[in-house]
Amino acid sequence: MLVAVAIVAMLPMKAITNESLSVESPFFVTFNVAGIDPDNHDGPRRGPVVPPSVSIDGHTLYLYSGCAGATLQVVNDLDEVVYTTEIPDEIEEIELPETLVGEYELQILRGNFCFYATIDL
Repeated sequence: MLVAVAIVAMLPMKAITNESLSVESPFFVTFNVAGIDPDNHDGPRRGPVVPPSVSIDGHTLYLYSGCAGATLQVVNDLDEVVYTTEIPDEIEEIELPETLVGEYELQILRGNFCFYATIDL
């Protein structure tokens, strides 16, 4: 059962350039956060939940912080997990399969929280 907790917005990693009027990539992923099991927690929260910092460029995810030890999942519109991997401490980027094309939900499962966002591959 997922329970919505907060919405966190991130800005593009690079700004629009005046000369070309085009947006450069990669872009930071905007995550929502939900509790996986509200009855299962490690005690009282002492502060806000900090989402992972991730950007995406094509099929490459760049992992900046908050991902080590988490599970990454890509979910299709039928709520089927089509890709999953554990994220070790030393990993800074993950290449998603080129066979994934279209709109998916990117999930990062960390502790009792699911950080999720819609991505277009």
